[in-house]
Order: sequence, then structure tokens, then C-alpha cells
Amino acid sequence: MVYMIGEEVRELLEQVVVTSPNQYREVSAKLGFNGSMDPEHIAQAQKQIPIDPITAALQERFRDILKRRTESSKEGNIAMAGYVLPAQVRSGCLDDIITPKELSTAEILRRCGVDSRDVRIYVQKLVCEIFDWIDKAIEVSDGSVTRLKNKDDENLFRLKFLREYGLHGREDVEAWLRGFVLMAYADSTYRLDAKKRFKKDLKGNPLKLGLGITVPVNRERMSVYDISMAQLREEEHNTKQLKRLIKRGIIVTDAKHATYPLTINTYVRLINEGGVSDETAFTYINKRYGVIAFLGAVLADALDTYKDKVYDFFYGCLPLEVAKYIENRWKEKTEKNLVTPDEVMEVIYMSCKENHPRLDSSTSHTNLVRFKRFAADGSTAISSPLRGIARGERYRGLRLGGRFTLPLGRVMDVVNRRCELYSGKTG
Repeated sequence: MVYMIGEEVRELLEQVVVTSPNQYREVSAKLGFNGSMDPEHIAQAQKQIPIDPITAALQERFRDILKRRTESSKEGNIAMAGYVLPAQVRSGCLDDIITPKELSTAEILRRCGVDSRDVRIYVQKLVCEIFDWIDKAIEVSDGSVTRLKNKDDENLFRLKFLREYGLHGREDVEAWLRGFVLMAYADSTYRLDAKKRFKKDLKGNPLKLGLGITVPVNRERMSVYDISMAQLREEEHNTKQLKRLIKRGIIVTDAKHATYPLTINTYVRLINEGGVSDETAFTYINKRYGVIAFLGAVLADALDTYKDKVYDFFYGCLPLEVAKYIENRWKEKTEKNLVTPDEVMEVIYMSCKENHPRLDSSTSHTNLVRFKRFAADGSTAISSPLRGIARGERYRGLRLGGRFTLPLGRVMDVVNRRCELYSGKTG
């Protein structure tokens, strides 16, 4: 593998087509629903669906999810409940009914009487609420309180626990934005810079840190050169190979060619080593920058999950482009940088899976926000751990359903130990 330099790769990526947040917001505002989220529509649609044991079980669980959503919280939106069901399948808590390999998300929703198009449009609108909130928050004045809600007083991404937090004045807004940007940049070409800067892990061994990029690719050009999606995702690509992919038109640089379904987003692997643990990253951000920054990091992680569930493609890496948008807006407003490259590299280094002590754990956001199976209040899995992380309390394994357990106690222990070792090296 030829050594890669972060700045050189970033310069290459400047040629690649990306969707701007403002452009995406304009497209999303024009989308309308087919009405399939209405409870009566769902009930009628279910009557038209042939019933077998699996379909009956899915519909029963779906009704239970709707009941919990509508009875337990203000955000009783049917569309979000429609999204939660396939998310739960992925997180393993429907192991007793079906596995993701047996039925697609769209098919699961169809059997429950829901149009997957409406669900994707709804998720896309949730994503765009983040842009609106950022624009409003950056204009906040000292002494004011900013809630993590949309213009209709609903929590961002409908995360119930967010109602417990208010951002008090500009200092808190800055902390939230910083946490979001640090988390988004943890999955970026800054990993190359971190690898060059630190060289060794906290035990003194060569640092193992992988990386990939999300870019738009032209499927027609891939076919011409006999290149598969699997090759792009699994094989390492150095700077010379990236330049070749751009020259051949496989990685799209011309906006007029960036049209679905000819052009789609895909992951291109650069270095095939361990990545960054999401829960380790936002636990470290909480320890280093505080709970408000932690909330920003959690929502950046949410955006990274939901970017694949939207109706319209966002070309490029959505969280990364939002982070750039935040940085540009913040600098326009304050004439100050929100984060430094050193801060980004430090977050990457401290949350690297292959650092010491090793921690091979990275939990999907859909695991963290799924319903507890028997929670009467419809609370989500992250509600209690959030309080624990904020207070520095140690949790043991958090069972999320099925066979999956999130080792939060272990995550905290690893972060604390890494901080001790890092302080010893830099102190």
C-alpha cells in the first residue's frame, strides 16, 4: 500500500460532485407523502395483504410499536414508528420473527401496510430539520435558551431524551456544534493525518487505523472497466488509483452525470485496517468537551445512520458536508475556527478500535434508539446510558434485545485508561 497524505486526498476529493445542504433542503421541501402513514390507511392496507405466520407476527409487533409511540410521547408520528420496525429487525430484537436476510426493509414495511417511499421521505425531512436548527442556533445570543427541537416543537430525530436538555447561550451552542463537527470528522481523511502524527498506539505498537470515503460513482463507467461495487468497497485504493478512478469517470466529478439511478453513492476503501468506535468517540468527546458536545456527537452519529434511509440520494458524505457547512457558517458569524485539526486527530486517535486497550465495538445508532421491549414509557436504550455517561458513571453491559449487548462499562473503562496513558505521554 502506497503511503497516503490526508491533504493530497482532500484535494482530490474537491473535484468530486457533492450535494450541498442548501440544495438538498430545497429538493426535500418539494416532496409530499402518499398518505400511507395514516393509521386508517395502514389498517385498510393490512386487510389486503395475504396473511401467513410471519406477516401476522410482524403486523402484531408493528401495532405494538405504534401503540407505544402514540401513548408514551408527544412524538407519536406514525412514519417514525414505520421506520423503527425495520431498524429493530437490523438490531436483532425481532430475531424471533424474521432476519434481515430473509426479507428486505421495503418488504417488511409492505407486509405491515406501510409505503416505504413515505418512510424514506419522512426520514429525509428529519435530516433536513438539522440544517434548519443549525441556521437558527448559530444566530443565538448570549442568555437565551435553545432547545433541540424543530419549528413545530418536536425533538430532533424525535429522540425523546433530548427534551431534558437546553442550550444556554452562545457557549453551549458552540459546544454542541463542536461535538457534531468532531464526530463527523472522525470518519474522514483526517484519519490519514492522525496515522502520520501518532504513528504508534498507546502501547507503543504501530498504529492500525483504516479509512474509506463515500463518493458518487457512475455504474455505466464501472461496467465499461469491469469494476464491481465489491472491489471498490473491499480492496485498498491508493492516491494513484483514486486519480485513475476519477480520470475514467467512475468517481463522478461532473454534476450533469450525477443522476440516480446511473450514479449512486458508494464506499471506496483506502486502508483496510480497524476503524473508529462510534460509542468510544462520543464517550471521549463527553469526557473531553462535556455533555453538550456529547449531544452534538450523538446527533452526528444519528445523521450518519439515517443518510442511507432517505428518499433522494445525497452525493458525498452527508455528515461530513454538514460539518463543513457548520464550520463555514460559524466562521462567517464569529471569525473563529470551531475546531482545530489537532483536536480532530486526537478524537480519532483516542477512539481508534486498534488502540490500547483494544476495543472492537461500534454500535449502530438504530441499536441505541430502539424501544426497550418491556418499557412501559416507550423509553429508548440510550436514555439511561446518556445520563450515566454525562455523570461519568460506569454501566455494565446494556442488553438491547436478541443476543446483542452493548458493553458501555467496558467503553468507559477503555476511554478512562486511554486518557491516563495519553496524559502520561503528553503531560
